[in-house]
Amino acid sequence: MDIKINLLNSTDAKHFSPENQHENELVHRREFNRVDEWIDARVRLINDVNNSGGTKKFLRTHDAVSVLGGRGTGKTSFLLTIKEYCLKQKPEIQILDIIDPTLIEEKGHVFLNIISLIKDVVDSQLDTNNCDPRSAEFHRKNVWIQKVESLAHGLPSLDGIGTELTNAEWQDPEYIMQRGIRAVTSARKLEENFNDLITYALEILKKKAFLLILDDIDVSFTKGWPVLETIRKYLTSPHVFTIISGDFKLFSLSVRKQQWKNFGKALLKNEADFGGRRDEYNNIVTELEGQYLKKVLKPERRIHLTTLGEKLLYKGRRDDREPPAEISRGDSPILPKPSPKADGYNIMIQMLSNGEVILRNIRDTYECVFVKFGIKNSYQAEAYRSYFLNLPLRSQIRFLSIFMNSDYSLLRNDISDVFLSELFDKKIQISTFEGREQFLSPTILNLLIQEKKFGETYQLQPTTTDEVLNACLVALNFILSESIKNSPFLIFDYFIKIGYLRNLLSTVGYLDGKQSLNNNLNAAIPSVEGICKHAALLQDRVLRDSAALMLSYMVGVKGTTSKGANQPEGSVQLKGLASLGKRGDSNRIDSVFKQADITQSILIKLPASIASPAHRQSSMVVYSIYTLLGAIAELIRRATEDDLDNGFLELSQIREYSAPNFERSLTDNDDINDIVFDKEDQTENATELKSYAECWIKLFDVDAISPHLLGKISTRMFYAFGNKKSRPQNAGDAMHRMVITFMNAILVEEAKENLKDAANINIDNAIDTDKIFLNNLIKLSSKASELPFSKWMISCPLLLCYLNGEITKNGSFQTFIYPEIYNENRQLSVYKLLSNIDTVYNGQSETMNNELYSLDAIVSNEDLYNYCRNNNIPYDLMMDSKNNDQIYKMFPRFFNVGSKSSKAWNFRKYINGNSLEW
Repeated sequence: MDIKINLLNSTDAKHFSPENQHENELVHRREFNRVDEWIDARVRLINDVNNSGGTKKFLRTHDAVSVLGGRGTGKTSFLLTIKEYCLKQKPEIQILDIIDPTLIEEKGHVFLNIISLIKDVVDSQLDTNNCDPRSAEFHRKNVWIQKVESLAHGLPSLDGIGTELTNAEWQDPEYIMQRGIRAVTSARKLEENFNDLITYALEILKKKAFLLILDDIDVSFTKGWPVLETIRKYLTSPHVFTIISGDFKLFSLSVRKQQWKNFGKALLKNEADFGGRRDEYNNIVTELEGQYLKKVLKPERRIHLTTLGEKLLYKGRRDDREPPAEISRGDSPILPKPSPKADGYNIMIQMLSNGEVILRNIRDTYECVFVKFGIKNSYQAEAYRSYFLNLPLRSQIRFLSIFMNSDYSLLRNDISDVFLSELFDKKIQISTFEGREQFLSPTILNLLIQEKKFGETYQLQPTTTDEVLNACLVALNFILSESIKNSPFLIFDYFIKIGYLRNLLSTVGYLDGKQSLNNNLNAAIPSVEGICKHAALLQDRVLRDSAALMLSYMVGVKGTTSKGANQPEGSVQLKGLASLGKRGDSNRIDSVFKQADITQSILIKLPASIASPAHRQSSMVVYSIYTLLGAIAELIRRATEDDLDNGFLELSQIREYSAPNFERSLTDNDDINDIVFDKEDQTENATELKSYAECWIKLFDVDAISPHLLGKISTRMFYAFGNKKSRPQNAGDAMHRMVITFMNAILVEEAKENLKDAANINIDNAIDTDKIFLNNLIKLSSKASELPFSKWMISCPLLLCYLNGEITKNGSFQTFIYPEIYNENRQLSVYKLLSNIDTVYNGQSETMNNELYSLDAIVSNEDLYNYCRNNNIPYDLMMDSKNNDQIYKMFPRFFNVGSKSSKAWNFRKYINGNSLEW
């Protein structure tokens, strides 16, 4: 079944022409056909009864058709289509105007509105007839007036109409005898009189039945309940074909509200609250609600307006059946007939593209839209496509209509407008980041932590069971992707504030409901909220400082050792400053710094920071790619302000950041202190470095980058850092390895996202070898134009400076990066200088042995054997390397508290003949 949605003419509710097969713009055609068949069945049944000569009678029925769907599913358009179709194609049906109870005045009961519509139609017909008192038409008019008056006597009994029995006039015996009894009798016969009025009205109009449509009766609880009661009590004639629309969930709430109200406050207070029987009463309400809705809105008479996604999944089933006939004949219901297998749906979108009207399959339409936001991988795109296809039709039309506008300057506002209600529901203020992109990542971060779904949703994909959250994730996803085009610093902002923090979540966790950052638990318990506060991630702070503060926080979480065993992922611990030691050391960062020129001195200090624990006088010099990425982000921002000179000067300061002590519940404030060991002559500017940086920033030309891609890169690089098998002896090798790992993560993930034939690349991490990265470059060098993000990032001069110059001599490397940037690496490289700066691993084996010991060494050490025997420890345990954790627990004095790498180090010292660290 083909369906065409015309975005050029679908902004408001309207009727469509079901009989126009060429246009075929009726989305819910199958549902429409079902209602059409029900109407025809009703007319046939009325004819059958009328032709029986009075031998058959109608039974009191509840057979209203309910058209169910959420807001924006097309209910009003569906009802308008039914109305207009019946006006043209079913002359035997008298069509009444659609009633919207939400538009009825407070004192206007819906039943009175129904009677008023019928009376207006009949009065209009009678006014055109002969007024001769001797004519049959005149007689009909008098009979009609009498029937209306008979009905009117019972109307005061309706809720909200007439007076109560306690009023003064009801205390008058004469009033009761003359008027009261008649009113009560009429009220008792109100349904009968109404049905009689209906029958006579149709006789005058020469019609078979009325079509009564009530739209949106679920919106107002005060109006919805009277409508349902009117249907239950009075709209029981087969001559009135009733269609109502609304959201079934709201119908349910309306009924439940009334059922609770029926109990009364006194009963609920005494029985439910004081008596502890609230659950019992809730079950009673649930049962009453279910039975009520099954009677008034019969399940077999419900029409569900499915989403486009549901329609696309529909392939037709042989067990599809016509709905049961609406009226039973005695004890023998009219059984439904099976329908033939139906075809599936083919949904087409008609829209403007570059001023030209085009018609495209809806799946292809969404695919073209998603590409604008960097979502190219078909598997990943399916998550977004599934989400959108199952949105209300109105939301989809509104969203797709954005892309008919060639002026994309308003695109971000248009996207937020589509999801505005959901964003407000999650307390997201659009004005926070409108025109201030630096607050976009903090807004996203705050939402993910607030929902405590950071780990699952950091890529901003609509994959949760919370539909409101899904809407917010999609909106922020697309806004971020669109914002990156003009503000590439947001890439690094995401890497640090969202990507890096998300991967730390498994280590620190969330605060639970009883904990708060405003009390001492902030110091005692690590948490992702604590990192946000410590590093000011929800503020517009210098990103390099935020990255360094995150590292200092993790130093506090992991503890400090002199051997770097507990250093945060993505960093390496250097030996302390020579200027702070008792004797000089030529292989410390401040000593090597003296050999550098102005450009080299800047590059040496960009990745460096110092973490100072709250309880110790000592400090930890940390070299990290995350600190470097933070500096790059700030330099991009400074370039837009033409302030790169000051940017390099300020960002190249090595600073000291506090590290909390969670064992002692101690925290320092987050004051930052500069560690000054500048060169004597600081008048020279890094002109060449500035030139390359400006050139690189201007070369940014990426159509779109999705948060999904950034999230995958963040996770790949983080876990690669954690799985390294070698100990870098110097800062040069450490930074080289981190930069290569980062570049390879970008290359692999973008290739997986953008290329359909990326199966031949090596998806292993490059933390311990350059070969994986270089081989991937060779395989992808011919497709560099399809990997613009990788090309731009790998060409970054502020990353190339830290690589071993040998790798850049590789031909595939030279062809992959921008030619304007290539020579920069050999001219400005600081790799050799950094190779003179020792890490704390210097002097250790470069390979990290995951086993804690050598079996031969264990057997040969008599004192260790004696220690096991004297302490009643099974020596055989030491023969199985799988029991490292058990060994660690049994030798608490032998191994320092820390990771397995620290245990390996201490044991290595032992087997090499050094003294034990008791």
